[in-house]
Amino acid sequence: MNKLLKKSLLNLAIISILLFLACYFILNLYFPLQHHELMLFVPIYFGLISSFYLYDLDSYFKKFPKRYHIRYMAWFGIKIAVHLIFIILTLVFTKIDKLAFVLIFGINYIIYTFYTVRLCIKLQAIKSDKNVL
Repeated sequence: MNKLLKKSLLNLAIISILLFLACYFILNLYFPLQHHELMLFVPIYFGLISSFYLYDLDSYFKKFPKRYHIRYMAWFGIKIAVHLIFIILTLVFTKIDKLAFVLIFGINYIIYTFYTVRLCIKLQAIKSDKNVL
C-alpha cells in the first residue's frame, strides 16, 4: 500500500468520524424524539464501503493498469446496487423518519462520492506518470 493510499484511508476515517458527529448533533437538534440510531451509522457504512473500494481499485491497478476502468465501472454498479438494497431494507423494516434518512444518506453519498472520485483521479494520474517514466 502506497503512502497516498494510506493517507487517503486515514482521511476517510476522519471524514467518517466528523460526519458521524455532525449527524448526531443535527439529528438530536432537528429530530429529538425520533428513533435515529441507525442513521448515525450511515457515515460509518460509507466509510467502510469507500475504504474497501479504494483499496481494491489500488491493488487492481498495480496488477492490471490497462483494465482499471473496467474494474472502476464494475465497482460503481456494485456500489449503486448495495446502496439501493440498503436504502430499501432500511426504509421498509425500520421505524425511522424516512425524510431524515434519505437526506442524510444523500448528503453522505455526495460527500463520499466526491472524495473517492477525486482520489481515484489523483491515484490514476500519479500511477500513469510513474508508468510512463
